[in-house]
Amino acid sequence: MVDSSQSEQILSAINALLKNEAMMKRQRVALTRSQKKEICLLLSQKPPLTQTAVARSYGIKQNTVSNIWNKREKWLATNDDEFPTRLLSFHMIETYFLRFGV
Repeated sequence: MVDSSQSEQILSAINALLKNEAMMKRQRVALTRSQKKEICLLLSQKPPLTQTAVARSYGIKQNTVSNIWNKREKWLATNDDEFPTRLLSFHMIETYFLRFGV
């Protein structure tokens, strides 16, 4: 049996762990089209995985998984060999031309 002081210590430790996890800064994760397609396939399985479980496995937030799921028709229709999701920025193109004298 757990007495009240042990119970308080356990709750305090759990709260500390949750606070540390919430305060940790996440690294930006750029998902490819194929990864977004995989996420949609995982969520469409029977029984489906939870969005939180999928988010943890990819190192992203749950709302990102929700955003991907809301656009599932787009991601399920994509081919894996298409262009990346993010296009080159003007700065990257300009740097390329300046570097190679084009």
